[in-house]
Amino acid sequence: MNGKQLLLKDLLNRIGIEFNVLQELIGIVIERDDLVSSKNIERMYELVPKLKNEYHSDMFSCLHGNSLQKQRYPGVCMVRQMLKANGLLLKPKVVSMGYDKKTSKKLLRRIYVISELHEDEMMNAATATTEEEL
Repeated sequence: MNGKQLLLKDLLNRIGIEFNVLQELIGIVIERDDLVSSKNIERMYELVPKLKNEYHSDMFSCLHGNSLQKQRYPGVCMVRQMLKANGLLLKPKVVSMGYDKKTSKKLLRRIYVISELHEDEMMNAATATTEEEL
């Protein structure tokens, strides 16, 4: 594992996800509540100084000094951006849990699934980055 992968491992360990090889992450389900919990966000943001040594902060909004104030879900953004930098995607899923009989409201469960970043998506991301630099 290189330095970036070790930082990703440390980041995900802080929210209870352990792995040895990046391929083990594919198909892992992360509860949205784990990513928006203020306790987990604090633990993840303790890594920002180390992440800034490995990544450029102009490429990742989660590494900006004001990201906690500007972003609606900073934990989700950080995990999504770090996974994408390592060739993985964080895909949102909404699972219907039926209806509440008392209120007749639909019950939803929001989760994220880690999947592999395909070559065409990598090319689109690289093209977007190059166009921003121009």
